[in-house]
Amino acid sequence: MPDLRIENLSFTYTGASDPVLRSIHLTIPEGQFVLVTGPSGGGKSTLALALAGLIPSRIAGHIRGGVGFLQVSPSSGSRAGILGSVTVLATNARAHDGVAPGSAGAGL
Repeated sequence: MPDLRIENLSFTYTGASDPVLRSIHLTIPEGQFVLVTGPSGGGKSTLALALAGLIPSRIAGHIRGGVGFLQVSPSSGSRAGILGSVTVLATNARAHDGVAPGSAGAGL
């Protein structure tokens, strides 16, 4: 999978006065695991929608900048195939709620 690059990405939902994403610049190297955290309404889900290609194709709003893959060749597959490795985990848990990692042997 090639590197993922976000360049000057800003997005404002239709009807909103302020952008939820503002001038995001980010490169995620091939094989890297990235965790995005932040408060409710901070843009985490919007960023995931942009990475999945749903913004601007299916979600209405004003977008500036973009998301792309470096060194994508025809043999590397489609954007959908590449994004098959993008996983979104949503939770309402907060650090002070006492959330702790599970044990590998817990049988979950």
